[in-house]
Amino acid sequence: MKKVYNVKVTRTDMEGKRYWDEVVKTVYATEDEVNEIVKATKAKITAIPAWWCGYATDYNTGEPDVKADAMNVEGL
Repeated sequence: MKKVYNVKVTRTDMEGKRYWDEVVKTVYATEDEVNEIVKATKAKITAIPAWWCGYATDYNTGEPDVKADAMNVEGL
């Protein structure tokens, strides 16, 4: 079943004191498709040298904190 998802990246300031979510993409996709988009977004971020200076780290995996939240949209 397809849903509308906001793909978000958690950003941080250079000191790691302030965190905020930045929507990088809004997609209409299945759960499997959005999981692939999240993986591709993580790979794109980790390809940047010193990526951890501007992005928050998921402490469980050590990768950038990227997530997809399903949105409730009327009429779909």
